[in-house]
Amino acid sequence: MGNLHFFSNQGSWLNPMMKNPNETSDGLSREEIITRNGWAKTSPFVIPDDLDDVLGGLLRRLNTMPTWTNEKMTLYGEIEAEAKKLKYKLFKGDCRRYHIQRKGDHGLFDVPMDMRGALAPFRGKRIRLICAGSWDQYSGRYFLAKDLQPKKTASN
Repeated sequence: MGNLHFFSNQGSWLNPMMKNPNETSDGLSREEIITRNGWAKTSPFVIPDDLDDVLGGLLRRLNTMPTWTNEKMTLYGEIEAEAKKLKYKLFKGDCRRYHIQRKGDHGLFDVPMDMRGALAPFRGKRIRLICAGSWDQYSGRYFLAKDLQPKKTASN
C-alpha cells in the first residue's frame, strides 16, 4: 500500500507547519500524487467556477451569504429555477467523489473519458456541477450537472 497523503489549507497531516498546501511532506506536488495514485481517472477535481452567466452570478451571490436566512433560501430557489430552465441534470452522488459538499457549492469539472455512473453522458466534457443538498446524513448529496460545451449543429 502506498503512502497516505492528505491535502488541506493547513498543510499535510504529516507536517502541520508546512506552508504550501499543494505539497506533501515528501516534497511531491498534488498533481504528482494524483497521477501516481491514479486518482485522476476516478475522481474529477474542482476547477473554480468563474463563468460570467446568470447562474454563475446567482451562485456567487449565494455563497457570499454566511447563514441560511430567508433571503438566501429565496435566492437558492431562483438558482433551482434557473438550473431547471437551463436543463441541468439532477442526480444522487457522493460528495467525496466530486469534492463539493455544501448546498450551493459549485465548480467546473473535466469529466474523464472512463467516467461511470451519472456523469457518464458527460465523458470528455467540461461541466458545471452544483451541490443541491443532501439525501442522507453522511455523504449522499443531490447534484445538478450540465455540459458547458455548445452542441454541434449541422451548420458547425
